[in-house]
Amino acid sequence: MKNPLLYVDQYEALGIAHEERHFNLAKVCWELLVREGYINFGCVSIPRPLARTGGGSKTIVVIGAGVSGLASARQLETLFQIFSERFKEEVPRVVLLEARGRLGGRVYSHKLSSPATEGDFPKEARSAVDLGAQIITGFAKGNPLSTLLVKQLGLPIHFLSVHNITLFDSNGKMVVPDMDSRAELLFNYILEIASQFKSKENRCNGKRVVEGDKNMVDAGIEPKSEGGRVIAKIEDNEAMIPRMEDHTEGEMKEIGEMEEGERKEKEKKSHHTDPISVLQKMGFQVKGNVSVDTNFEDILSKQNPTLGFAMSRILSEYGSLTDLTDLDMKLLNWHYANLEYANGTNLSNLSLYHWDQDDGNEFKGAHAMVKGGYSILPHALAFVPTPLEIRYKTIVSGISYNDKNAVIYCEDGTMFNADKVIITVPLGVLKKSCIQFNPPLPEWKTQSIRRLNFGLLNKVREKEEKGHLRFMFNLKQIILVYDTAFWDVNIDVFGSLREPDNNGVYDKNRGRFYIFWNCIKTAGQPVLLALMAGDSAIQMENETDNELIREATKILKNIYPTKKVPYPKETIITRWGKDRFCYGSYSYVGPEASGKDYDIIAKPVENTLFFAGEATCRTHPATVHGAYLSGLKVAQLVLESLIGPLEIPTNEPLIPLKQRGTTEATSGVKRKAQDNYKALLAEFKDAQLEKHNQEVEKVILERLGPKPSAPQRSTGNPFLVFQKSQWNHCKDIADRNKRKETGNPEAKATKNEIRATLGRTWRNLSEEEKKPFFDIVATNRTNFSNLIEKYNTIIHEYNIKTEEIKAEMKAKLDAMPISQEELELKRLAKEQDIQEKKIKAEKKKERDLFEDELSDSFDDDYQDNLRNDPSYRAATYLKKT
Repeated sequence: MKNPLLYVDQYEALGIAHEERHFNLAKVCWELLVREGYINFGCVSIPRPLARTGGGSKTIVVIGAGVSGLASARQLETLFQIFSERFKEEVPRVVLLEARGRLGGRVYSHKLSSPATEGDFPKEARSAVDLGAQIITGFAKGNPLSTLLVKQLGLPIHFLSVHNITLFDSNGKMVVPDMDSRAELLFNYILEIASQFKSKENRCNGKRVVEGDKNMVDAGIEPKSEGGRVIAKIEDNEAMIPRMEDHTEGEMKEIGEMEEGERKEKEKKSHHTDPISVLQKMGFQVKGNVSVDTNFEDILSKQNPTLGFAMSRILSEYGSLTDLTDLDMKLLNWHYANLEYANGTNLSNLSLYHWDQDDGNEFKGAHAMVKGGYSILPHALAFVPTPLEIRYKTIVSGISYNDKNAVIYCEDGTMFNADKVIITVPLGVLKKSCIQFNPPLPEWKTQSIRRLNFGLLNKVREKEEKGHLRFMFNLKQIILVYDTAFWDVNIDVFGSLREPDNNGVYDKNRGRFYIFWNCIKTAGQPVLLALMAGDSAIQMENETDNELIREATKILKNIYPTKKVPYPKETIITRWGKDRFCYGSYSYVGPEASGKDYDIIAKPVENTLFFAGEATCRTHPATVHGAYLSGLKVAQLVLESLIGPLEIPTNEPLIPLKQRGTTEATSGVKRKAQDNYKALLAEFKDAQLEKHNQEVEKVILERLGPKPSAPQRSTGNPFLVFQKSQWNHCKDIADRNKRKETGNPEAKATKNEIRATLGRTWRNLSEEEKKPFFDIVATNRTNFSNLIEKYNTIIHEYNIKTEEIKAEMKAKLDAMPISQEELELKRLAKEQDIQEKKIKAEKKKERDLFEDELSDSFDDDYQDNLRNDPSYRAATYLKKT
């Protein structure tokens, strides 16, 4: 949609149909798009239905006012208004119960104590930092948040640029980029090998089988992330990931039918590249006369193996081929920490087979942050276009339910009766059984809740093609606020390496202050965010604020020895793991879990209990847009439980056959938005002009009288003069002839017979007999010439006087002051124009960023194939012209 602020009604859907026979299809498509949340979602004003008399309404209770809860409540309000005629009583009432005293859940922007100091920071934005969700991943077409935040709310956005992250050693010295690139190649190679050990189910589904980084190394491509660092373009990674070269789709099906031993034997032969040549191409010195076991039977034979176990085994084998330096190990473990941060847990807690089950569903485009904080999103959902009914500090302790309704019990003793309940509490709350269900939830759901795990960290959710990187929800942070920035304010992020513990083990410390975010462009003042990953995040839960701040300051002083690094003037430290209303940050796939568990948790119980939240969104778990999409989905399910599913006509074709000889073209049905002030201003001016013109016409009529009429031209055809004068005579002749022919004394001639008689009579006249009629025509012409000359003189004088009156009235109109109504409309129209230009500029910026990323992602072979595509050539031609 060009303007997602406008409500699209059913009649507009009909208006885009080219023929009337397409109306049924247009109706079905419109309702499908509305129900699924593709149109009329978010902060759109919907015309309210007329109040009904008699009969109470149903009640829908939403537990949790996070993004998923607010999205479901807002979408239900929209759907109930759109489909109000489907209800026999008043539309259902929607009530949100929120345990906290604020909105947003894990989306929370903390307002800083001091105002913004950056000159280019938007004046309308407050100075705040996000203590929860922070990054909007894949900010392009398809992501509903790009529509909500930019096109509907018009918020200022900062697009992130994190392609080459500078890393600093534990001693504060900058790491040589070549050393980091080599370590990153090794990390990617290990992860690629580990990614081969997929479950039989995934192989049979045609998942891509990775054969190590042989293609990447041969091509000399340096990856952009894990591979991809903290933020990288997904399109860049497409060129890096090898395609299936040894297995066609048919062969993949055969693999699924093999006996287990035969399958393993084929894997031994096919899915590893020579590690020695790979390490040499990376730049490592390989030892002589050293062999390694590349079969990894212990990984395949282990029940529910973890990603961490597999990567440790691969590193132990391949690492023995070369002497890895201390710096190599620190760099390698930095990338391990980044992957742990991406998943919110130690790699040993992740399922080897399913940890990246949502791979391939990421939204493309640049990643972004909201200037002034992410919290504007939940607040907008709660209050725009009308406030939702929200009960704050209402902690739900139990739910009794059956297949018809439910009773919700709260800690303060209050109870709520509901026809439907939408439960959007975090997975951590469900795992802790903070809400007691009566009867208990079915085992099929509780087992999935048990299998899926809940991380303490921010999720770096948007992964690379092989799951190297997920993009983040910064739920484990140390916020450091300063008066002056001592770091490079033009970069978004920099990293820090960690030393091993006294036993030479990196696992416990590698994620400790491993990365710092520069938030000066989003907070409006000098702010750094220090992040924790893996086991370090768990350790942090039990450390004091002063200990953490001192350690962060020491690290920063090592990195910037020539700068004055003071203690921060303001600090905030998050400990979401101890928060009783979430017990962590987001879900991840544990060793026993799979992607199916997300679907099972989302499944309703007894058609009364419905579930939403990031842990119910299989395609986009651990993201804000995943939470929002789950809210749209559950709203659709609740609506369907109340009014039934989408009805598709079965008694007649959806598109009837076109009937020959009929024209069915229809014109578009247009409507004007109530908040389109430019259109309202134009209508106001048109109305004022119409009123003025009517007043002018009234004065002209009073002073000059009616406008003189032009004389009517007489006929110039002598036969028509003859016909007019001789019609009755010729009619009598035609009647006599008719009676004589028919023998009927009452017979009368038809008009055509009379005209035939006139024609014969005229042709039989002599020239002398015709002359009088020619003379009449000549006289008429002379008289008309005299009349028209006189008329021209009169009308000329009349027009002069008319223009004088119009000029007089125009002068009076111009002298009158502009009304307050017009002034207000002009002001609003100007603001609308500015906002539209702003949105257009942001959209162009977004499109340019997306096109840049997309163009960077194509390798030469793909570009050649694409250029040969007719659609691409046509699009390129249209763009140029």
